[in-house]
Amino acid sequence: MQRQIATIKLYVVLGALLIAASLAPLSFAQSQSQPTTISNLYLVRVTRVKLETAREYSAFTQNETTPALKKGGVKLRNTLTSTIFGEAGEYIFVEPVESLKRFDEPESLRKALGDEDYRAWLAKWARLVASSHAYIVQLRPDLSANMPKPDAPPAKFAMGVRITVAPGRQAEYESYVKNDVLPILQKAYPKGVLTSKVLLGGNGNEYRVLALTDSFADLENGMLVATREGFARIQPKTAGIVLHTENSVLRYVPELSIRPEAQKAENK
Repeated sequence: MQRQIATIKLYVVLGALLIAASLAPLSFAQSQSQPTTISNLYLVRVTRVKLETAREYSAFTQNETTPALKKGGVKLRNTLTSTIFGEAGEYIFVEPVESLKRFDEPESLRKALGDEDYRAWLAKWARLVASSHAYIVQLRPDLSANMPKPDAPPAKFAMGVRITVAPGRQAEYESYVKNDVLPILQKAYPKGVLTSKVLLGGNGNEYRVLALTDSFADLENGMLVATREGFARIQPKTAGIVLHTENSVLRYVPELSIRPEAQKAENK
């Protein structure tokens, strides 16, 4: 059971930066010359459940939380856990955010349930959960490879990597990724490699990477390709730039996710 519900404090999803330090390098959706919104934002919730309530939490999420989120207007929400590798009792929920203005309004669950039922939901949730952390990430297409099409089915697995960069060395790290790493990853992981940073709520010097696969066999093949293409040879370039890396293998959980194509099938 622990293998089924375990996950790392990832994501995917993926990385972090403090508000003051992050405003300059952010990507913006622009109208003419003036920025209007920050683009490619995702809300990530990392929830650790009490191990003795893991089965109940999964059923609670599937039967109560997910329907309420749909009613509240959430159209896309991906859920990840780790398979064998990672910290037991954690779930990662990822959903797109069009603008931070969203958080000036009541959250989706409260809108769907109303105040009284929301308080009842929250009491049940609190009984099952040990801790929960929410943050905003910004997907970085310029640091990603083989970007999946929006209507592509989710990958079944992903290798998640958390990378901590030395303060003041972000530009050097991003140059290294673009010039040295991406050409290798494009060959190693054809289903896609996604890189993000946390905009709000995390370490200001972290990047998060997801290498997408459909099986452990595909993951192993990707690692072998990366080795043949010389990944080990370029790693010394990160000396003094990368302070720490940590990886895990994640599994996509369709029964706890919200996907447009799934909702269309349900409505038929």
